[in-house]
Amino acid sequence: MTSVSRRLLLVWLLCIVAGTLAPYDFGAPTVQAGGLHVFATGSDQLDPMHFALNLLMFVPVGALLHHDARRRAAVSLRVVMLLAGTAGLLISLGVEYAQAFLPSRESSLIDVLANTTGALIGVTVDMKWGGLAEAYLNRLRSRTSSATLIGLMSGFLVAELLLSGALQSRTRLSNWSLEYPLLIGNERTGDRPWRGRVFALTMTDAAMPLELMRRFSRGESVVLPGAPIAQFNLTGDPPYRDSAGNLPNLEWTERRDELVEAGAGPPRPWLQSDGPVSALARRLRVTNAFTLRVHCVTDDPDQQGPARIVSNSVSPLLRNFTMGQQGGDLLFRLRTPSTGANGYPLEVSAPDVFSDDRPREILVTYDGATVLVALGHSDRVTRTALTPGSSAVLAMPFLNLKPAGLQIAELAYVASLSLIPAVLIALFGRTRRHRYVLGAGWGLAFAILLEATLVQTSGRAFAWQNVAITAAVAAAIFTLVGLALVPSDVPSRRPSAHGWWPSEARPDVS
Repeated sequence: MTSVSRRLLLVWLLCIVAGTLAPYDFGAPTVQAGGLHVFATGSDQLDPMHFALNLLMFVPVGALLHHDARRRAAVSLRVVMLLAGTAGLLISLGVEYAQAFLPSRESSLIDVLANTTGALIGVTVDMKWGGLAEAYLNRLRSRTSSATLIGLMSGFLVAELLLSGALQSRTRLSNWSLEYPLLIGNERTGDRPWRGRVFALTMTDAAMPLELMRRFSRGESVVLPGAPIAQFNLTGDPPYRDSAGNLPNLEWTERRDELVEAGAGPPRPWLQSDGPVSALARRLRVTNAFTLRVHCVTDDPDQQGPARIVSNSVSPLLRNFTMGQQGGDLLFRLRTPSTGANGYPLEVSAPDVFSDDRPREILVTYDGATVLVALGHSDRVTRTALTPGSSAVLAMPFLNLKPAGLQIAELAYVASLSLIPAVLIALFGRTRRHRYVLGAGWGLAFAILLEATLVQTSGRAFAWQNVAITAAVAAAIFTLVGLALVPSDVPSRRPSAHGWWPSEARPDVS
């Protein structure tokens, strides 16, 4: 693998396989129950943008195969085209077949067609522009000084921080509606009934730290942070007043005693505020954080809908937040510019919260970027982070991001931000030591400044764990790109006769 084009081809194929098979939950029970549908045509595959992306993804395969074959006089264009088409077809068939085992993906022959066509187009692209690109890269590399390289990397760093801050700002509560009522036990439309009882509800305007959430989950006493926005004791007779003095009263949609006397069945009554809870939405728009504590009990450990326990909404598709029950699981949906007015599909799921009819103490908190859900006396905290990566993917609905793919989306986002600086260092670094110093310096600065930018934008706490993860991803990308791009032999700056990549200015003696 001394040829850079071959190494690039191998790296590109690994990236294709890794990206198209995420989140790697093969053989999930939902697939086994629903059956295996290989090469079925889904609505996403019929989307022109989806087809174009699949086509572009395989263009480098054909381009790199042709570029490596240019130095082989015995290899004809017909052979290269056949090789590129066959490689694109076989790789795509393998990937699409594997996707059939993933519950969050669709296997399609349309994708196979797009991938194979992309590989063939790649051969044509290299025929027309490969030589020009090679000559331009040689000239550019000879003229780029260390100061210019550092300036380019600094410019990319500033641009990436600005982009990340803008994407993280889309996880704020800035788009909460002031017109929605507070509902307990149903939607205002009456079509999401929950069979159970809420005894008390408290909501404050600050987030609870993870350590206190863990203490709560162990059954220890905790004090809710911030100032109370809503505080309802729902025992006794209505109307139920907010002891914090901010929200309108909660009233039954129909008198409970009259329903009992009449022996009425479904639809069940639910509690609804006398008007919109504007003070709640207005306050949380400012603080961008909240903690919600609910004391409740379910009458049925298997309800669907999700059945609405507590909701600040106006319909099943328009909400600020919703806490619901789906089967025995607790679901929480949150409105942000990124997740949209429905807060879906990025719903937070805490499994087996309602496994029986015992009373539950539930705590939900949001710090501007991370949702934490804790169940009292369970020693369990569920965590879901909304990041620039998830905001970027959610801006492309055809990618069909699910909660299981949040972490992968963020890792992919950090990796993509590290890619261009890694390429710059591999191409224009003078020596191995020069590349190591630049890579380590950029990676550390990027990791720390990115975390500081996201903290400043969202209001969450600074986490050195996030810095370490970002630095590790950047280091992996720098290593991978360096292995793929740095020439194996470095006798001069003249184009190598053994490949298309420019060689270095002097032997690497560091």
